[in-house]
Amino acid sequence: MLTLVGKDLPGIVAKISQALFDLSGNLGETSMTRLGGNFTIMLMVCVSEKKSAVQEKLQPVCDELELFSGINEFCFIGLWEA
Repeated sequence: MLTLVGKDLPGIVAKISQALFDLSGNLGETSMTRLGGNFTIMLMVCVSEKKSAVQEKLQPVCDELELFSGINEFCFIGLWEA
């Protein structure tokens, strides 16, 4: 599961989705919540890349949008890695 938290800004979903698309990621269940001026998104994602490659791809987006990110359980095609 990929979790992102930060200030609610336009384009968060689009930019995160694009980064995961660039990794040929498959989005599963998703939960998005806006509380006050904050935004949280939780995504179940399946990708063929290693966890480090996913973090590397998402980091510039997280830095740009000032998002805190965390990867708990993550589905890699053929692998499960915490």
